[in-house]
Amino acid sequence: MLRFMGSLVAVAIVAATANAQSASHHLHSKARIYSNVQYIEEGAGDLVGTELILFVSPSRVYGLFKDYEGPCTHGEPVSGSVGKGTLHLSGTSTTYGKVEIEGSITDKQIKATLQLEKASKPQAVVLKRISKGHC
Repeated sequence: MLRFMGSLVAVAIVAATANAQSASHHLHSKARIYSNVQYIEEGAGDLVGTELILFVSPSRVYGLFKDYEGPCTHGEPVSGSVGKGTLHLSGTSTTYGKVEIEGSITDKQIKATLQLEKASKPQAVVLKRISKGHC
């Protein structure tokens, strides 16, 4: 009986893990990922660039802003509005302070101005839609 109960617990854990992974995959499959990240082979083989992982509804957008200057990064939450081809995002980064992204968005790319509070000037970015994020 004890062995049977242990087997049931193991099956329940495996099923719960599979359901959680399926839900995570489902959410990630709904994300739009835009990036200009490049892999620099010289030296440590670092990633360099900007990546946005976005969940877009008809008027609102939520996601993560990732700025790569070396290894993988966890990203910072951003949110804002989207409509008629325009995108407005803002958030707060532990590294850069306030983050603001404004520009145009299509299904294939984002052309925007990226303003980081701790940067000396705004940066123009073109981010192409990709099927899978870098980290």
